[in-house]
Parts: sequence; C-alpha cells; structure tokens
Amino acid sequence: MKRVLCVLSEINQGGAETFIMKLMRSMDKSQYMIDFCAMTDIIGVYEKEIEALGGKIYHVTPKTKNPVKSFFDIRKVVKQGKYQYALRLNNHAVTVIDLLACRAGGAKRLIMRTTNSGNSGSFSIILHKILKFLPMLVPNVMIAPSKEAGIYTFGEKAVSEGKVEILQNGLDISEYAYNEGKRNELRQKLNISHDTFVLGHIGRFTQVKNHSFIIQVFKKLLTKKPDAKLLLIGKGELEEDIKSLAKEKGVFKNVIFAGTKSDAASYYSVMDALILPSLYEGMPNVVIEAQASGLKCVVSDTVTKQADITGLCSYLSLSDNIDLWVDTLLEGENFTRKDTKEDFIKAGYDIQSVCKRFIQLIFGE
Repeated sequence: MKRVLCVLSEINQGGAETFIMKLMRSMDKSQYMIDFCAMTDIIGVYEKEIEALGGKIYHVTPKTKNPVKSFFDIRKVVKQGKYQYALRLNNHAVTVIDLLACRAGGAKRLIMRTTNSGNSGSFSIILHKILKFLPMLVPNVMIAPSKEAGIYTFGEKAVSEGKVEILQNGLDISEYAYNEGKRNELRQKLNISHDTFVLGHIGRFTQVKNHSFIIQVFKKLLTKKPDAKLLLIGKGELEEDIKSLAKEKGVFKNVIFAGTKSDAASYYSVMDALILPSLYEGMPNVVIEAQASGLKCVVSDTVTKQADITGLCSYLSLSDNIDLWVDTLLEGENFTRKDTKEDFIKAGYDIQSVCKRFIQLIFGE
C-alpha cells in the first residue's frame, strides 16, 4: 500500500479538507491511503471517519506557537512513518516550510495543493508576497482547483507553461442531488415550515467568508419576506461576533446557527438559494455542491467564473446595491430544481475521474 501524508492546519469542514475526504472515500484503500498531520491539538470533525477508513492521524505543534518545534515535529512524523509522499494543503507561501520539513524527514515527492486565490490581513498578504518564490521552487507537483488559485500561489508563468495541474473539486453527484424527502425531514427538524424561504450558506466563520455582508443582505430580504430564514452551517472564530451582529440588526430570531454537519450534503435540499459573498475564493466547494443539488447560487464576482458549471450562478459585486442581491436571491423562490448530473459529468467533476487523476498526480502513476 502507498501512503501519502497530508499536512494541514486542522481536520475540519473547510473546502480543502472536505475535498480530500471525498477523494479518500472514493479511492481503492487496499492500494492507496491518506494519512493526516494536523498542526493543532483540536480533534477535527473528520477524524473518526479517517480512522475508520484506515487513515492515521498525527497532531503536531502549530507554527503559530513554535515554528521551530513545528518543523521538527513534522520532520519526525515523516521520518518515523517512512513517508515518501507528502501533500500540503494551503495557499500561503509560508506553508511551503512544512514541505521542507517533510523533505528533511525523507519524503521525495512533495506536492502542494493550493486552496484559494487570496489571503486575509495585510501582514499575511505581505508575507506571502515576500515568500512567493517558495511555492515555485520546493514542490515537485503543483495542484490548483482553478486557474486563478494557481496564479495566486504558483505564479502566472507556471500556470501558462502548464506546470500547474488544475484538478477539479469533484464530488459524488448522487450524494448531493436534490431530495424532497430530506428537505421535508430536515425542515421539520429545524422547525422551518414547508413554504418558508430559506437562504443558506456553508462556510467557516472567518473574515474571508464575509458573514457580516450576509447579515446585511438578509436584513433587507426580511423586508420582502418577513418569515424567511437564514441557515448558517459552520463554525469559526467569528461566530460569536456574527451572532452579536444579528442581534444588533434585529434578525437573530430568523437566523439558524446550525454548527458543523456531518451530513452537510443533505442541507442543500433545505435551501431555496445559496449566498457566497466571499472576499476571494479559489474554487469554492460549496458552490459546486450547491449546483449538484440544482440550487440557485448568488456569489461575489471575486469568485472564479469557472465555478459556474451549470448556469445556476449569478455573480454580483460587493459594491452593488443590496436590493440587487436580494432580488437575485429571491429568484430562487418557486425555482424548479434541475437535474445537473450531465453538466457535472461533461465538465469532468465526477469524483471517480477526479480521484483517478489525483492518484496519478500524488503517486506519479
């Protein structure tokens, strides 16, 4: 069996982690396995499933606490596990140091899979620009979910010369297909009536996801649909801030803070429209998944146009009038959910095809 060590910040329900889990579920686990090295003490939501599938999990010192110890912790994991293949998930140049730790531990094939097309915070952006030469020099294999994400992390030259592999965020289409039974079951569980308009969002409570903008839009939406609900799935450091903002804006009683969900795929059936006003994105899993459910998506124009696989996405500027966001979202009301399976297969998003390519890239086969 060939094993790759996937190094990441935490094993949570972020887009990159969710994508890796989809691949892990789909691969032939008698031949290939993904192990995880998380730079946190926190037990992630996917850890039980990873262990059940046969994967190993290591927790090491976060770079934010002690960068030197973090380096040697990763090196030790690689050396003791005799890992020849190492994969780092991130979009920031500084994380390439983790691949150097893997190389110091004996890994020969160093893969970096960028997860986004930007960074939050002025210091983080400056640091990325200073160290941006590292992702172009250290990895043997460079992977990105979109051209924009590839350019941001590896540079325009590397993308134009074909050195960056674009690997779609594939998924099991049948898992995300719209399900009327699930819609009714989960709405009852969430105490949402059958005809209530539900605006949904799935994502970490972080600055980049722009939850404060979602609250602004939803407040305006309530003037047209007073009984509407906002369903927010995810956790994060800004969750309490957003709860306070919802109370301040007088919309809290209409907002459902649902936390993380192991069966998040089913919750797209609950929604009538998805909103994603992110400050930047590489290739957002949530938009891909929502389209697999035939769901209307309204996203910021900072999101790559490649995300619109089915024609269900509307792109708006964050500087556009809030009324325009509301009116576009309400197009999801009484919207007939279409079967998007053929669109996904044609665009190469079937998880089996993507998994096959992933194995080729990771293991060189």
